[in-house]
Amino acid sequence: MFRKVRERQPSGGSGIGAGYYLCLTVFPLLEAGSFALAVALWDQSVLAASLCLILAALGLNYSIHISFHEMMHQRIFKSRVLDGILRLINSLWMGVPFDGYCLHHENHHRYNNSIEDYSTTWREGPDGPVPQHWLLYSLSWPVHVARALRVTRIEETAGRVTNRMRWNKREKAFLLIAWMLFGWYSPTLLGMYILVTYLGWTLSAVHNFGQHPPIDLGAHETTSVYSPTFNLLFMNNGLHREHHQNPGKRWSHLVPQPDADSRWTIPRPHLFQPLLGPSLTGGGPGLRP
Repeated sequence: MFRKVRERQPSGGSGIGAGYYLCLTVFPLLEAGSFALAVALWDQSVLAASLCLILAALGLNYSIHISFHEMMHQRIFKSRVLDGILRLINSLWMGVPFDGYCLHHENHHRYNNSIEDYSTTWREGPDGPVPQHWLLYSLSWPVHVARALRVTRIEETAGRVTNRMRWNKREKAFLLIAWMLFGWYSPTLLGMYILVTYLGWTLSAVHNFGQHPPIDLGAHETTSVYSPTFNLLFMNNGLHREHHQNPGKRWSHLVPQPDADSRWTIPRPHLFQPLLGPSLTGGGPGLRP
């Protein structure tokens, strides 16, 4: 039922206009604008700057789950030069290599929250897989990255080097130079950048927990939100089950297809479901073991 993720194809075709591309800039611009405002306010009001940093982290979360996610599945530029520049810009915005994220996400689509998924919401217990706690899972997102890096190094050692792996190395070097420049210009700037990156990816992990609750291992655990208002404002981000069924579809082409199993329909945005949803022992699509 669930298809493997497709290699990125250049966007185009019927029904795709300027609005599609402009929508992809909303949350990255929110992140960048909030971060810039935090930097400007830091010496005047630490509280105001901190609130801006939280808003920037929230912008990063939705950039990951909407904008960069779409760019992973859909190649925006046909030009290899422009595509390469966009990969570097995305990496700077994300705080991690864009193609490293893509490799991680391809694995996610391949295994869809099974134990082989780098970002699975399950963990190995003494008697087999058990649900992770949403908060510990989210705070420990660097562990998911480390797991992906180990596998990538094994693949590289075996000579199975892909274009994504080559770009991943370039983006790592680019980010290292950027961090050094940030630190040289202002250690505070570097600290704020690292903080937003960590908080943004922590929120992204909470978001992922809401999308893939550890309810029924092996059942392609993927939830959707069917609020028309939310999906209008957040570019069909609620239709995550539909996305996993058709990962090659642009966000603007997804249509609601509620599953007969009510466990996979949740009443609130994925980011808030782990905090507010019922417990796993409560019989519903709960996310709080």
